[in-house]
Amino acid sequence: SNLMITSSVTTSAATLNINTNYYGVNYNGNVEITLPNPGGYDGYNINIKDEGGNASIYRIRLIPSSGLIDGTNYVDMNTNYMSLHIVARNNNWWII
Repeated sequence: SNLMITSSVTTSAATLNINTNYYGVNYNGNVEITLPNPGGYDGYNINIKDEGGNASIYRIRLIPSSGLIDGTNYVDMNTNYMSLHIVARNNNWWII
């Protein structure tokens, strides 16, 4: 199926669920998003989008609960309406 399971982030902190594919962030403040453990989920995709258009003022930080994201401990989204597509592979998250 091409259907994506979607959810919103409307608070300053959120922990993502491995069963949801798309998260739209709409919060007027810095946001810290904890990514799920990628272990055992090779090929799983998550999309995160700045739906509020505020990322140049209020950064959105992605922090893996385990492993790394593109070889680092966190990645910041800091461009308005920016989106990131990430995939789990080899116990880490990778930006596509």
